Amino acid sequence: MIRISKKDSKIRAKKTAKDIKPKFDILFLFIVLVFIFALSQSIILLMLSLTVKQDSIVYKEKGKVDYKVYLNRNDFYETDYLEQNMVYVSSLINNVATSFNYDFSVDTNSNIDYSYEIVGEIIIYDSLKENVFFRKEYSLTERVEQKIENAKKFAINKVVNIDYGYYNALANNFRKSYGVNSRSDFVVKLKLKYNNNDDMKISESRDMSLTIPLTENEVTIATDTSTIKNEPKFVLGKRHIVIDSSRKLVASVLMSLLSVSLLIYILMSLFGIIVSKNKYDLFIKKILKEYDRLIVNTTTAPTLVKTKVIDVNSFQELLDVRDNLSIPIMYYVEEEHKKCIFYLNHDNEIFILKVDAKDLENKKTSSRK
Repeated sequence: MIRISKKDSKIRAKKTAKDIKPKFDILFLFIVLVFIFALSQSIILLMLSLTVKQDSIVYKEKGKVDYKVYLNRNDFYETDYLEQNMVYVSSLINNVATSFNYDFSVDTNSNIDYSYEIVGEIIIYDSLKENVFFRKEYSLTERVEQKIENAKKFAINKVVNIDYGYYNALANNFRKSYGVNSRSDFVVKLKLKYNNNDDMKISESRDMSLTIPLTENEVTIATDTSTIKNEPKFVLGKRHIVIDSSRKLVASVLMSLLSVSLLIYILMSLFGIIVSKNKYDLFIKKILKEYDRLIVNTTTAPTLVKTKVIDVNSFQELLDVRDNLSIPIMYYVEEEHKKCIFYLNHDNEIFILKVDAKDLENKKTSSRK
């Protein structure tokens, strides 16, 4: 009879528990690391291959107001008109030829509707130009409406003649009629509106003006194009993702396929370990835990040559034989997590219980002790 000490049985139990744990060997760990690397690279390459772009259009404007002051017949000036940016004697002014020039351009073909008109407004103020006594607007041109299709630019070039004497007389009559100390201006203004019919909307209103003082002996004319800034303007549209590098995108797809394949392998491996542990491993663990004092781990397979082999159908039957013979049950692992043998050697007889994971799955091996 072989006697097993309590200390030895604890050592064997620890070894057995260690043996039935899932083993993540070097190959499996390497595959996991490769999966992590492939997944991270696929994400990085995807981000590098794609770019978020935003549609935009750029448009520019340029506006200018020019004028010439035409004179009445006089004994001093030998020319019919004077150029701009001078001081003019009001009694010599016949008319003011005003030229409005406007240019619009956009960086992509567009469909644009625009309209404009030129108006004049007489404004009569108090002596400090803080309050308005009277104002009236006059239409100097008809309203013009135009449409351009699939084009990148349009231009306006319009000239109007301002009858200075007529409007100056109106302002002087107001002063004389009501005995007020007033100051007056005649403002000539081009009013422009435009908008496009594209996805990225442009809609603007622009004014260009020329101001002629009235009821003054000396006249200084001023122009104003402050609403038109000669600089690019941007209109932003929708954002969308575009492929910036097809090579990086292909590399990302390949890395993704590799990571998916590795993930499937890892999951199948883990699933196999879990299934094995739920059936076969749990069955063996229960036996080893409850009967470790009666079981001896061995690395020696049972010798079946010149020996009478007696197969037993359950571990309980093997226990009964063990109790009768008072010898330890030998535990031999044929294949980790799949096959093992419990056996008893007695003279020329060997009592064997074979445990197979497949049999457990098919319920061919009884799990009762």
